[in-house]
Amino acid sequence: MNLLAKFFTGAIFVAAAFYFLMIVPEANDNADVLAEPGSLDDKVGFYTLEDGRRVLMTYSVKGGMKLYHLNDGVFRWRNDLAWQIYLGDGDQYIWKMNEGLPDRSLRFQYDTTGDITDFSWTSVTGESGTVARDNEPPFTVREVSFFNGDTELSGTLLIPPDGSITGGAVMIHGSGDSHRDNLWYFIIADRLAKAGLVTLLPDKRGSGKSKGEWKVASFTDFAGDAIAGVNVVKAVVAVPSDRVGLVGISQGGWIAPLAADMDQSIAYVINLSGALVTPSEQLVHEVGGSFAAFIAKMRRRTWWNKNGDFDPVPYWTTNPQPGLIMYGIEDEHDNVPVIKSTEIIRGIQQKRDDLALIVYEGVGHSLAISETGEMIFLDDMTNWIHELSANDNDNGSAAAQTSGLHVTLDPDA
Repeated sequence: MNLLAKFFTGAIFVAAAFYFLMIVPEANDNADVLAEPGSLDDKVGFYTLEDGRRVLMTYSVKGGMKLYHLNDGVFRWRNDLAWQIYLGDGDQYIWKMNEGLPDRSLRFQYDTTGDITDFSWTSVTGESGTVARDNEPPFTVREVSFFNGDTELSGTLLIPPDGSITGGAVMIHGSGDSHRDNLWYFIIADRLAKAGLVTLLPDKRGSGKSKGEWKVASFTDFAGDAIAGVNVVKAVVAVPSDRVGLVGISQGGWIAPLAADMDQSIAYVINLSGALVTPSEQLVHEVGGSFAAFIAKMRRRTWWNKNGDFDPVPYWTTNPQPGLIMYGIEDEHDNVPVIKSTEIIRGIQQKRDDLALIVYEGVGHSLAISETGEMIFLDDMTNWIHELSANDNDNGSAAAQTSGLHVTLDPDA
């Protein structure tokens, strides 16, 4: 067989294998729903484990609850930071342990007024313990349902104490199935809430408890979902309605500026690891070539026909809201053409002075240090939002403050 024939045979084999992998059906998050335990509002909140760690019990898309050790901005793929809790028999709950540990039976304890004081647990190995309720939580959580047109959406609202509320934030998901049980997303929401922002972490349409279907949705549909979320946050009485913004993550970085154009009452726009090129160009970068990108698009033809040519640049150029874009330079070798996106942003900055860019060394798409899990962007993000509020209070320009955080690292270094 000559060299050319071998090349074409190999190419056909790789393409067939790639196509097969791309059309394997995805797991359906809604297919493994655990029993609904009824009202959870009195049970969710912060608790303190026996070892002193503060944990948050919150709503889960699987029914029941999630228990998170949020660990102040540290993210790891390991499962020792999140546990599932679901209904057992009677008033008993099951605490699903990780890494081969036996599950625990859990019961909530109430005082004479009907308020929960703690929960006790036992395991089949005879271990037991009591986990106390934290009566001074940094925020409370509530499950909410809301609508974009006929599509019912769901999510978790994180609400700081009234006296500490400075504004609001709505998170916008990345690609694929995505919902509030994602620990990485919840760590971001946790930091926003602890910074005084009423934060909505929704389930993406067609994921978790949200209705609809993301696989055939347009970016305009997703932007409408985000705007509906903004209205949920604004409905919280203590929230200044002119200080509610958007935090778009990965694919959400395309949707956030579009939503801000559709609703110019939105206060600010943040893009975490979202490309400044079209989705089609980003896909070519991610999969390593036009042919591989063509094969990948066959899996979601409707979605790509609707969204593949979306250009975010006009929105970043003309939107009136201040913006912050954050990248990890190592993402250049993974998902996003960071260098090209950075060049585009620098060009836009010549036309507007309220668009900040931060490129971090040593991190990739997750913006987390792989060795420690530290999500190094969180402080810069919340500080930038606070600078905007300080500017509003001083009647100054947003540009004067955002320029102080314009700490762009040289991606060619």
